[in-house]
Amino acid sequence: MKQAFGLVRRPWGVFSLKSKITDEQKTLKTGDKHEAQRILQAHNESEKQPQFNLSLARVYHRCPRARIGI
Repeated sequence: MKQAFGLVRRPWGVFSLKSKITDEQKTLKTGDKHEAQRILQAHNESEKQPQFNLSLARVYHRCPRARIGI
């Protein structure tokens, strides 16, 4: 499966996400390449497994912070 997002580095050093489907761009507000790649990977993973992400969000929403250990 192809990745839905790619990275673009602006001339002033800030990274952006670019959708390969719609060509929309969203700034990541970071100049750190490793941080930008981590965010890119998270966005691409969320595109691959949307049902899992919804299930995980429901778990976090239902559990109080004391039970999770935060």
